[in-house]
Amino acid sequence: MQRKQAGGAKKWILWGIVVVVVLLVGVGAWAFPTLRAIFVLTQSDTTKRGWTPDTEKNLHVLYTAIKMVHDSDGTFPDSSKWMDKTITRVRTEDLKKGAEREKFVDPAAGGKQGEYGFAMNDAASGKYIDDIKDKSAPLIFQSTDTSWNAHGDPAKIGRKGGIGMSVDGKIVKL
Repeated sequence: MQRKQAGGAKKWILWGIVVVVVLLVGVGAWAFPTLRAIFVLTQSDTTKRGWTPDTEKNLHVLYTAIKMVHDSDGTFPDSSKWMDKTITRVRTEDLKKGAEREKFVDPAAGGKQGEYGFAMNDAASGKYIDDIKDKSAPLIFQSTDTSWNAHGDPAKIGRKGGIGMSVDGKIVKL
């Protein structure tokens, strides 16, 4: 009779261990994503990186962003709003907050706060890429106008001796 009771006690102990393990796994499965989310929300910007402006690198990034807008909307953006329209396309999770604006900065423009130095060609404004005859024409270019959303004719506001990205995505001399 004692033997039967001992076996029953062992069975209850085993069931108790199973219940505890299941509870721990369940709580862990709930807590891990919650704790991870809290960690991500409280993570400081010190683990994120800045952006080092480089003329050619920035032109490539901006061309990719403006081409994404073209591909999703069917046309290039209105040149008077091209930076506003492409800024969401240059953001990445690993950048510090606000660092995406540095991708619009041409280091040759002087590097003053609030000055950018790239402009969009008005000839491409609101157009589908195949409607632009000269694919070697600058789409985005170094500009003497350093304001946000700068745009115009590269022959008039393009930086002398500068470069740009053509409609077909190649570096071109102005």
